[in-house]
Amino acid sequence: MVIGPHPDDIELGMGATIHKFRRLGVGVHAVVLSDARQSLPKDVTASILRNECLEALSTLSVSEDNVSFFDFQVRRFSERRQDILEVLVEYNRRITPDLVFCPSLSDTHQDHAVVAQESVRAFRQTTVFSYELPWNNMGFNPTVSLQVSQLDLAKKEESLSKYVSQRHRPYFEIGLLTGLARLRASVSACEFAEVFEVIRMVAE
Repeated sequence: MVIGPHPDDIELGMGATIHKFRRLGVGVHAVVLSDARQSLPKDVTASILRNECLEALSTLSVSEDNVSFFDFQVRRFSERRQDILEVLVEYNRRITPDLVFCPSLSDTHQDHAVVAQESVRAFRQTTVFSYELPWNNMGFNPTVSLQVSQLDLAKKEESLSKYVSQRHRPYFEIGLLTGLARLRASVSACEFAEVFEVIRMVAE
């Protein structure tokens, strides 16, 4: 299960890993807690980010049936903390995921921080990793390095190209995340990697 506060967080943080999981036949459920319509210009269709997100996740081979959206208001997650916790607890009951990914506890974005904290509470008996968003993270500790293929990384870049409305943002620059994947792989004796923090490890 992968949790994104907003559209694009999941793909930016771990798009190549998601494609690798799907390529290997691993089921992936994605939960996006806000469509971030409040941050869009007034002349843009309110559903544009939701539609772009569905296209992006489809590129990573995540079925639309396995994607859920909620309408928590962007930058106001702290006011709905309990509601967000209840959403995540319900997904834990229904899906019982083996592994959960969420933003880092060191993420400085207010919505991301709430999601990370409530994920820790909701998935008390599940392994929880956090994905890397370098422009938001302070003190990120990459304790898990996961090798990904050139195909996985290409699919990540392709998925991000679906976010036409977000192309002005600096972290959507072509090649930026490929460079990061090369850097992260340099300590793992492979060509490309995405890294994660262990928030909680549950082992039998």
